[in-house]
Amino acid sequence: MKSQKLSEKGIKRFNLENAEQSIEKSKKAVPVKEWNNFDDYFKEEFEDRYNNKKWYERVKDFFVYSIGWNVRNWWIDTKWYFHNLKCFQPMLKSWRSWDYKYQIDLFVFGLKQLADAIDRYGNEEDVSRNKKVAAIRSLIAEIELDYQDTVDKRFSSMHSYFSKIIKYSDGSVSHICTDEDAYVKDRERYHAALKKARKAHYDKIFKLIIGQDDDKLNQMVKDKYEALSEEEKKKFDPYVARVELFDGSGIEGWWD
Repeated sequence: MKSQKLSEKGIKRFNLENAEQSIEKSKKAVPVKEWNNFDDYFKEEFEDRYNNKKWYERVKDFFVYSIGWNVRNWWIDTKWYFHNLKCFQPMLKSWRSWDYKYQIDLFVFGLKQLADAIDRYGNEEDVSRNKKVAAIRSLIAEIELDYQDTVDKRFSSMHSYFSKIIKYSDGSVSHICTDEDAYVKDRERYHAALKKARKAHYDKIFKLIIGQDDDKLNQMVKDKYEALSEEEKKKFDPYVARVELFDGSGIEGWWD
């Protein structure tokens, strides 16, 4: 990843011409006052300053910061309401509050919107952005995976192995289990396999949601650095190495 340098125009725009001198001055600055806590500092530096404002300044602040910001927020909320109404229309007609499946469907729907938005409009550099999008899509695929169907294929029909169906002359039908012990053992194996598949399924889901362990990731970067020669260590960039070792998981990082 290449570092970007500010142009002369950018330096002037952000008033950075004397940035180094300002930093040096701040290092040599002498403290003039101390506060024991933030509340005291805030009261003395900001509240008292506001209380000493003239009445017309307070009226102006009221219209600008109270009414003005409330109107602005109302407009933004209204705009997004209608945007979201159109976006979530497919979910609205199928939403049912009493079944967990719809909670999961809504989560998956939101993840799909997030992955598409980051993929299309994300400003992050390509390597980490693509990894995040891939991790989100992996999570979606894992959630939509029917782990029970996988187990059912291995134990397609327990009843059929140990069953006898008898139809009588009056048209009635009865089912007889020919080997009760074998059936019970097979059922126990089925539920054990289902429990194992369920645990693996949710382990993958929550591993993708929680993300990589930060300490382990830092250790991986350190190990990569230690494995280099002295000449390579001089060119080593820990940030670039971290991006390379990052797998894109972790819902707290899925934003742009």
